[in-house]
Amino acid sequence: MTIKGGEMNKIARIFFRMRHFVASIVIILISLLAGLANAPTAGAAPLGNRADLVNANSAVAAAAGTSSAPCTFGGSSARTACTSSDPTVTKVAWSGSADCSTTYFEWQISWGAGLPVQTVDGYGSAPNQAKPIASHMYSKPGTYDISVTGKTTNGGPCYWVPSSYTFTLSATAPPGEACVINAPKLLAHLAGHVAWGFKLADGDWEFGGNEGGLSGASSKTWYKTGSQQVMLATFLKGGPYQEAGYYVSVECVTVSEPKVAAAEQQVLDEQGERYILFTQDCETQAYNVLSKYGVIGLPSDATDVAPNTWYEDLRPSAGFGPPKAL
Repeated sequence: MTIKGGEMNKIARIFFRMRHFVASIVIILISLLAGLANAPTAGAAPLGNRADLVNANSAVAAAAGTSSAPCTFGGSSARTACTSSDPTVTKVAWSGSADCSTTYFEWQISWGAGLPVQTVDGYGSAPNQAKPIASHMYSKPGTYDISVTGKTTNGGPCYWVPSSYTFTLSATAPPGEACVINAPKLLAHLAGHVAWGFKLADGDWEFGGNEGGLSGASSKTWYKTGSQQVMLATFLKGGPYQEAGYYVSVECVTVSEPKVAAAEQQVLDEQGERYILFTQDCETQAYNVLSKYGVIGLPSDATDVAPNTWYEDLRPSAGFGPPKAL
């Protein structure tokens, strides 16, 4: 029997999306049998689709995100107390209409709670401009009394008025964010490839992927850390194993309760593991890492066999934003 080119293409599509199709057929058959056995009750509401039932990440984050803005003292703000779930506090100088840019100061900042006094020196602000003096990231929730004193060291025209502030770090952690990066061209767009990234507590990102290998051999699994810009630039260049332009687009979602430590441990556990198609491949790793991070409603990697299909299902299933070009 001779198999024509068009038939070979159909066979390839069935191979790469086999679990997705089989699961769909099984669900349809079960639904039909259930319908024959039990007629629907009059007036019963139909079950919602995935788009109706998910996107819990964004909804919860919106409800809890009212106090996540970082606190800044000084500048145009006259506030002396601030509460936030963001652990970073910034103190800025403010000169009003006076020009203090030629006055050289030595500031001493006490961040409270027995922390060492920080000494910072530098020129003051230009007229009506705020200038950051120093910032501090707190490690645990609580209320902290901050005081700032200063003196001039070059006899400039300005002087420093001592100031005091109160900062409260709330127990609620700021929302996180997770992304999936897609390389759709693998095997003539029939399968595709995905990688992952998630936001850390300090604002940087951890990102990486499983670039495959021979089945049963050690995977080309990698990860790096850096800013979001560094992450996107790394994928744009192809990462450590691929050529520039291999990765094409990215989809992201807000995560209301990120579990950074669990995701980082999952990443470490997957380094150097064997590569097994469907069970320990690029899609499986992305699913495992982001599930540990706290992403809700990810499409199943057991039924969405092709990474391209899995990537397309992220938006209706888990509330990811639309794909954006790298």
